[in-house]
This record gives sequence, C-alpha cells and structure tokens, in this order.
Amino acid sequence: MKENKILSKEQFVKALKELQQVDEFTAEVNEVVRKHRDDICTDFINGDGLGIAHKDLVIELLDKIMGSQNKDVDYWVYELEYGKKYFEGCVLQDDKPVDISSAVKLYDYMVSRYED
Repeated sequence: MKENKILSKEQFVKALKELQQVDEFTAEVNEVVRKHRDDICTDFINGDGLGIAHKDLVIELLDKIMGSQNKDVDYWVYELEYGKKYFEGCVLQDDKPVDISSAVKLYDYMVSRYED
C-alpha cells in the first residue's frame, strides 16, 4: 500500500492513539465505579458505555484500509495492548523479527508488507 494512498501515518497513529485514550479512560471510570459501588444507586453503570461504541469496527476498518490480511491492527490493539506487551519475535517478516512496539512502527510495517 502506498503511504499516501488512503491513510497517512499521522492519521493512522492518531486513530490508534484516540482508541487507546478511550480505553484508558474507560478503565479509569470502571475502577472508580468499582471502588464506590455502594455509593452509587445502580448496578448498571459501566464506563464502557462512555467509550467508543464501535471500537471493533474502527479496528476492522483500519486493517482493511491498510490492506492487512492478518488483522495486524486487531492483534496490536488486543493481544499486544497497544504495543505495551510487544516482545521481539512476536511478528516475523521473512523470518526476521519486526518491531511493532508503537503505532508508528506498526504503520511502517504494514506499509512495507502490503504495498501494491
């Protein structure tokens, strides 16, 4: 995929950064709710409702837009927790480890892998 074809690196990184910020905010809200459950009048408060309702769709679209056949964005977000759990060798290209520890590096990898 050509770098300027659909998404720029900045657009790609921004989308993932915003998803991560929403996830982190949701986790903080859920923690506050858990700590103060007795003070809250309902059992139905859930921080996830405050976050992006279509996270899976956004991830799926990023994978498709970037030409991923292997759900690279999905793997990076869910399995590697936005690159926080990255370890050398978790992704190989031509039997060599690829650093996808950040959204920028993930983008570079995807552009190199899925060029037209």
